[in-house]
Amino acid sequence: MHPRIVLNALAAVCAAGGAAMFLPAAYSLAVGDGNVVSFGLPALVTLAVASAVFLGTRSPDSYVSGRDVFLIVVLGWLGVGAIGAVPFVLSGLMGPVNAFFESMAGFTTTGSSTLTAPEEVAPSLLLWRSLTQWAGGIGIVVLFVAVAPLVGFGATQLYSAEVASPMPERITPRIRETAKILAYIYGSLTLGASSRSSSRGWAPSTPSTTPSRRSPPAGSPRARTPSRPSTPGR
Repeated sequence: MHPRIVLNALAAVCAAGGAAMFLPAAYSLAVGDGNVVSFGLPALVTLAVASAVFLGTRSPDSYVSGRDVFLIVVLGWLGVGAIGAVPFVLSGLMGPVNAFFESMAGFTTTGSSTLTAPEEVAPSLLLWRSLTQWAGGIGIVVLFVAVAPLVGFGATQLYSAEVASPMPERITPRIRETAKILAYIYGSLTLGASSRSSSRGWAPSTPSTTPSRRSPPAGSPRARTPSRPSTPGR
């Protein structure tokens, strides 16, 4: 095993996750929901530590064993999930266990959530939750494709370790071309959905002040239908 290469790859992945937090931090500053520190602090700390580890573990050796690749994939998932959970904890929205579950569910796109009322969550936290799901939708393998050249080994190894099938199928013969096609398709769908939502308005809906008519509970006097008096026979 080559610890320097593993740490170098994990540092690059974690740095990308930390840099992504600046987007919800800027959005929190714009809307004023009070979560700027919840995103800005972990983003700065993650970038500083990951950059130091990345620069300190650079190695001219480009050989990576299969054990190294699988270790990078497993620790990469755990590292990104742990980093993504920090804003949920610092904001006071949930505890560490639920926050890690929420973050990992987003990056793995499982669709699970511990939130019972998402409409009551701060907008910046909802944006971060959506970003984790967006990144998980396109696949962490695309991030590895961007990271692999920095570390110095091929992305095909990471791709083979990432997919579930024993014989991974690729759209094109080259993994880099496959990643570009997926990125173009995913980006086009994202822009199209964003434009559609923007045209319909992004203003948050406010509850209606008009009292709604609710059916009375069963057993109440209004719920009982008066029986029609029978007409005596002639």
